[in-house]
Amino acid sequence: MTFMKKPLLFFLMVILLLFAAGGAGERPSYKAPHLQKTAIDDYWHYHNVGNLGLTVTNYGVIGEGYNNPDQPSCMYKLYSDNERYQIEHMSYGGLWVGGRGGPDADIHVSTAIVDGVFEAGEEGFEFTNSAAQGDTIRIRSSIVTSPYFDPDAVSHQDFIANFTDINTRVPGTEFEIPNHTPLGISVHLESYAWNFAFTDAFVILNYTITNVSDYPIEEVYAGLWLDTAVGNMNYTSIYEPGGGWSWYDNLNGFDINYNMGYQYDVDGDDGYAQSYIGLRYLGSSQPRDSVLVSYDQWQWSTSSSASFADYVMPLDDVQRYQVMRGRHTGMYFNPPESGGYPTDPADAASWMCNLYAGPLGDLEPGDSLNVVFTIVCGLWANNDEADTPARRANLRLNSDWAQIAYNGEDINGDGVLQPEEDNNGNGVIDRYILPSPPPSPNLLVVPGDGRVTLYWDSVSEEYEDPITHEKDFEGYRIYSATKTATLDAEFTLLAQFDKVNHLGYNTGFEKIRTDTTIDGHHYSYKFTNDNLLVGWPDQYW
Repeated sequence: MTFMKKPLLFFLMVILLLFAAGGAGERPSYKAPHLQKTAIDDYWHYHNVGNLGLTVTNYGVIGEGYNNPDQPSCMYKLYSDNERYQIEHMSYGGLWVGGRGGPDADIHVSTAIVDGVFEAGEEGFEFTNSAAQGDTIRIRSSIVTSPYFDPDAVSHQDFIANFTDINTRVPGTEFEIPNHTPLGISVHLESYAWNFAFTDAFVILNYTITNVSDYPIEEVYAGLWLDTAVGNMNYTSIYEPGGGWSWYDNLNGFDINYNMGYQYDVDGDDGYAQSYIGLRYLGSSQPRDSVLVSYDQWQWSTSSSASFADYVMPLDDVQRYQVMRGRHTGMYFNPPESGGYPTDPADAASWMCNLYAGPLGDLEPGDSLNVVFTIVCGLWANNDEADTPARRANLRLNSDWAQIAYNGEDINGDGVLQPEEDNNGNGVIDRYILPSPPPSPNLLVVPGDGRVTLYWDSVSEEYEDPITHEKDFEGYRIYSATKTATLDAEFTLLAQFDKVNHLGYNTGFEKIRTDTTIDGHHYSYKFTNDNLLVGWPDQYW
């Protein structure tokens, strides 16, 4: 069976979703080893429900560092049949939080990761687990037939993690964290991904930051540091002797109209790396017009530069806080043609891509705030040699869907709920709402001699669209293909059945209706595919 959504016409898809992946082996990296710090650190979960495969950890780091060929770091498109589109975009990234706090009421910035450090106990790895917060990543899903179904789930694949900056020693080890003065915060991260074709190119990172110290924290800023690097393992693989693409042929930009920093491979690696990665601010618990979004970049581990004196790596908390507050205010907002940041192909390098938001308010002890970003990718929309808004059209569109999801009922995105926007009348902005087809039914496939019988239930028919609140289910289509089929064109439509109304073929469901209970589960429909060749495996949609 497959879901197809057309104007006013809805069908249903049965699909197997693989959520969490394991197998993160200690394999040498082209740029860094694993960032595991303790036995309870979870670095093996990655989003794979959509086409963006993004590793998320429970210690503030995102990305996998290209250590495991079976685990994406930040790959798009994860499920493409065209090897030119299976592109990695980032080795590592991580959360930064800064403010004035602690017993000295001074500037402190807590970082999940910074340039040039890769081992436990090195400066920069300042978020850790503790005995109280040592849980690994938890998974939820809004798909009712998923083994991870949870009515509290936000997306098709939620990851939930907790970490803190309060430790000055790596828990369970003797490693002191150099030059780390905690702000005294705990962080609750929820990351969201969807499997719709129009929402499969982004992952939303929803951070809730809580002051767990005895001191106020003033003028909080938060953001993400990314070691972006656009390249394709199918072009030249780092897992093969002598392989690996160049880290030093990338350029960055800031799209002010989208609050989004981005990076791309300058020459596209003969068509194997024609893709963008974007980092976009979506919103926070502060009113949108009170938050400054600051973009910054510098070359990998470059703390001084004669060529780019305005784009160098900050070396301590005071410098990092200055970066987070926007050291290039009035400059980085310039479009590329105005020289606001390096844009000449000769300036290609291993550029960090960083985005920060603030001030996010003050935190009294026990108080929390929220800030949300998205990691988004998009293939070049054309083969123009230069970076242009037209070439970024796919990236912009994909990031807009992330913004639409975040906005939810807040249609105009101003952070204020208007009466006409309050769909359920609860008086608060309900976020993370997308146009949604009915969920897949529970399907049972029973093979026989020259035949296969499909049973499924009617759970899809009672589903209410989250935006219209209407039950807009329309019908079922049943497809089959050989086990080796990979393209939609190779699937054969066996039958379709839809409601008797003013849409579709009005076949009704009587021909397939049944009342069957198998292994304690009730099935409402039955379809048999006869005259099959014995020994030829098939798959059904």
